[in-house]
Amino acid sequence: MMRSTPSIGIAPGLVATAAFTALLGATAHASLAAVDITACGQLIPTDEIGVLQADLDCASTPGIVLEEQGTLDFAGHRITDASPYAVRCAGNVCTLRSSAGTGEIIGSATAISVWGGRGPVQVSDLTIRDTGPFLVPTQGAIDAVDARLDLTRVRILNATANYGVIARRIRATDVQVSGGTGIGLFAIRSLVASNLTADGNGEIGVLAPLATELVTPPGSHVPTGCPDYRDDCVKGIRIDSFPLRA
Repeated sequence: MMRSTPSIGIAPGLVATAAFTALLGATAHASLAAVDITACGQLIPTDEIGVLQADLDCASTPGIVLEEQGTLDFAGHRITDASPYAVRCAGNVCTLRSSAGTGEIIGSATAISVWGGRGPVQVSDLTIRDTGPFLVPTQGAIDAVDARLDLTRVRILNATANYGVIARRIRATDVQVSGGTGIGLFAIRSLVASNLTADGNGEIGVLAPLATELVTPPGSHVPTGCPDYRDDCVKGIRIDSFPLRA
């Protein structure tokens, strides 16, 4: 007599779990899908990544808008002559980066505008130059007055503005702010920096009016006439590594 082979059953719960896991994977993949950025005025939706496909000349029109947790990858390209902004972060959190070489924002009014958002706003591998002039006097090349701003390998050069960079809280690593007409970098509440250069600006290099202590490493210098390390007494200083807290 032939013996029947028992069938192997799969519990309904395991089937449901597997289906749910597959759905989550598909959803995550869809949310990370890149959006091709080919023209000025495009919107990067919430949680999505936009990738510049070529250099953009915005001819005095708005640049790119990022919704909440949106990411713009410059991919080595540039945005030129945008107005009133080259990139606007419309949510609390956004990221600007360049996965291939250094991205650029050139000749725009405000390079990066973060009005109302709390951050963190993360910017890396980007050169911003020849920005301004501005319609609102308090604007800077990077304007993030209410936000925490994290800068890594960023250069802001020749900004025509009251500030090269202004943000509520700033973390800066390998950052240069030089040649602007106003204050180089203004940290409204706190600043933590490593290898920060702020020189050749028309006003103060680094301003942190609520700071209680600025500790500079060996090799740094305070310009002649500065009685101590506080407030705006760091014009032209090169800061290799220091914490500055409110």
